[in-house]
Amino acid sequence: MAYLLEFLQDEISNIVGVFDTEENAVSFIESIPFTRRNSYSFGDGYYMRYEEIPELYTASYKDWNYVISKSSYIPGEVIDLALSEISLMDSEEPERGETVSGWTRLDGYSFSNGEIADQIEKREALIREARKYFLALGREVELAGFDSEDGSYAASYPKHHPDDQCIEFHLDPQTIELREQAESFEAFLEEQQDDQQYD
Repeated sequence: MAYLLEFLQDEISNIVGVFDTEENAVSFIESIPFTRRNSYSFGDGYYMRYEEIPELYTASYKDWNYVISKSSYIPGEVIDLALSEISLMDSEEPERGETVSGWTRLDGYSFSNGEIADQIEKREALIREARKYFLALGREVELAGFDSEDGSYAASYPKHHPDDQCIEFHLDPQTIELREQAESFEAFLEEQQDDQQYD
């Protein structure tokens, strides 16, 4: 395993480098005088404030230099220092079927690569169940919202009256968990409608 360090701000992604250990990466991060640290329940996170970055600063690690400049970023926005565990696929021998390290985005949410297949399967199972249930009632089902901030959702409506009695639910991890906890699809829908009344 190795650790990839990136400086992220909105859609800006500047790759710094790859470190053999997390400790080495953190040591490099903490050597930069204008980085700041946040402590969370799952560990520490690092960031930089735009106004504290010089026009030109050279950070050094062993014999490597990395140039940091405020001109690389958007004024007034925080820059996150993202450290990702990655697999060195040419130099490491994985156990058979081992999933590569890292994270994958799924419709607005990030999942570890070890979880992503399970999440997709659960999501697709919910979609299949919704289609089967609603089609039996003579209702259409469509998926929408793929590029929205809230993520995609399933919508069901009567075939001949698409503007009437629309039922919607998002396809996010919380919704999938809610379905797993419900005794039936009907109970899941009732729980969804109760939640929407309080939103």
